[in-house]
Amino acid sequence: MTNKQLPVIFRKYPVESPLGDIVALFPTMPAETVGNDIVFVKCYEFDGKFIQQGTAYPQGLIRITKPATPEEYKKLMTELHKIGYKNLKVCKRLLYKHLEKAKGTAKEYK
Repeated sequence: MTNKQLPVIFRKYPVESPLGDIVALFPTMPAETVGNDIVFVKCYEFDGKFIQQGTAYPQGLIRITKPATPEEYKKLMTELHKIGYKNLKVCKRLLYKHLEKAKGTAKEYK
């Protein structure tokens, strides 16, 4: 059993966005690859009733969103704990090492 923490970045969409409110981006968990360079990663949103899993291009999502505060992402964090994400490390920034890990993991599954 490992105690390794899973990085997560909480972001919020602009108020006028139809995409939702708060999103949890998992920058090291690849969901889909396109070619050798572009990696889409897992993300989650909570619509008030259900938690929704999706995929996101991390650099694009970071560009169109702003950092969420702990108060803003509290409900989503609670829902993530309920579905088994217990050992999360909240990160404020998307790091190059996150993307490299996602690419490496994606290559393992090809």
